[in-house]
Amino acid sequence: MIGDLLRAILSGPVLYKICSGILLLLVLAWMYWGAKIGQHQEAERNQQIESIQKTGEETKQLLLRQLEQADSINYSRLMQKYPLGYCLFAIDHKKIIIPYKSRLESDYEIDWSKAKVSKLTSEEVAIRLPDIHDKVHHIIITGIAVGNTRRVGSIREHFGGPGPQIFTEVVADSEKGVIIALGFK
Repeated sequence: MIGDLLRAILSGPVLYKICSGILLLLVLAWMYWGAKIGQHQEAERNQQIESIQKTGEETKQLLLRQLEQADSINYSRLMQKYPLGYCLFAIDHKKIIIPYKSRLESDYEIDWSKAKVSKLTSEEVAIRLPDIHDKVHHIIITGIAVGNTRRVGSIREHFGGPGPQIFTEVVADSEKGVIIALGFK
């Protein structure tokens, strides 16, 4: 009798049902654990993104405070050096440009949307300057790529055409970023 039962189980649809049931349980267990692992990984990724965003916002706020401080400390010196005015901007360690208030005469309009950082090392900073609309000479200065030594006081002249002379000067440097004056003579 037991032999007949075993023969029926091993040879017939009962074995198929048992194997199918076990396989189904294994698949369900695999899906459950995969979903749990996926949820855990997604939660870790979200925490990393929040941490990066928080750090990015903290860095931006720190650089904005440094820009404000650099502007108040250097205002007289920069206005003497650049009589048509200047504007300060910071570049953070992620190569993001943070413009600050402009001290330019109303004859100039700055379009920061085209500015970008091409190189930022401990030794050098290279950027594409923002587009500059010179309303006096009716020209738009665009596409100027510049490089400076990343050292406070480093100055480069970049444009001396029919409009103003344009300079970049490294005003401050820290582990969080570099502050540059875009000066006009």
